[in-house]
Amino acid sequence: MQERDESRVKYAVSLYSVGKFEEALREIKALLEKDPSDPYYNAFAADCMIQIGNYQQAEKFAGIAQSLEKDNPDYSVLYALALFYNGKPEKALQAINSAIRRGGESAERSIIKSQILLALGREEDAVKEARKAVSLEPSEESNRNLGSVLREAGMDDEAEEVYRKIAEDNPNDVEALRAIFEIKEEQGKLREALEIIDRCIEIDPEDYTLLLDRSDLYMALDDPDMAMEDALQASMLSREAPPDALLALARIERERGLLQDALKHVESAMEDYAEDPEVHAVRAEILKAIGRTGEATEECMEAVRLGAESDVKYRVGLLLYEMRKYEEAGKIFSELVDDPVYSVSASLYSERCQWKSLHQKS
Repeated sequence: MQERDESRVKYAVSLYSVGKFEEALREIKALLEKDPSDPYYNAFAADCMIQIGNYQQAEKFAGIAQSLEKDNPDYSVLYALALFYNGKPEKALQAINSAIRRGGESAERSIIKSQILLALGREEDAVKEARKAVSLEPSEESNRNLGSVLREAGMDDEAEEVYRKIAEDNPNDVEALRAIFEIKEEQGKLREALEIIDRCIEIDPEDYTLLLDRSDLYMALDDPDMAMEDALQASMLSREAPPDALLALARIERERGLLQDALKHVESAMEDYAEDPEVHAVRAEILKAIGRTGEATEECMEAVRLGAESDVKYRVGLLLYEMRKYEEAGKIFSELVDDPVYSVSASLYSERCQWKSLHQKS
């Protein structure tokens, strides 16, 4: 291993510290070309790759760093993270356990281990590990992680207690308040949820996603006028953001029978997000309501072609079924039969589509 180029490393670190991960990665890769056996260079490259979402390469370089310096627990932690983000939780668990054996327990390592255990479906063990992180270091990070793990484990009451303690320490902590809002909303305590989301918006009135949350809540409270007001405000705040606000506004307008306005807003969203399956799904719903079923069918199929997630595919399948496009709907439902969330209803609809399609042709 050659002597490290400390000045160039310092420059790469400075780029990383201000979020310029790709530029930092270029600097480190240049150093790796000169000395590919330096574990620090490999670890730094892996860290940058995790930040930019290149998890496959992150795993490769973190693995090299760990193999070059086996006794360094930090490299085992990095390798565990890379494996976890690359969809390999079993191997990630082995790596984080190795880090703990070599370097001892720490809040950071317990936090990472709790998330890996969650991914493996070991919720009880994940909660224990998250609690251990708090006992090792009762920091804001470890408490947030505990709240998150408790929520994933379905322990909402205990999660709410954790988030309330965070909010007591910092009354303007929107992240903690929003978590409480989501718990209340899921529990059907809508008026309590409204009080909390009002407080969030008071703290951060420029966050359009908070307005969208409140807009959805107003719809659940059967107050479409207030829902529309929030959706309009969100659309004005989110001109450079994803099309969520425009789509929310279009949905409310559709439900209120303002179909041409709804179509106008979804088509505005489509100008910049023509590759977003959700945009096509919402446009299909509006076109169906208008009576333009041919175009609605095309939009449904386009949403699927663009790789719609299961929830969007299911909605599209129902839409096609309602338009008596049984063959097209049947294909979509058959793709959802193995999805644990939609398997039962998708199987039923798939069978119905098959039967109705045969009768439709005869």
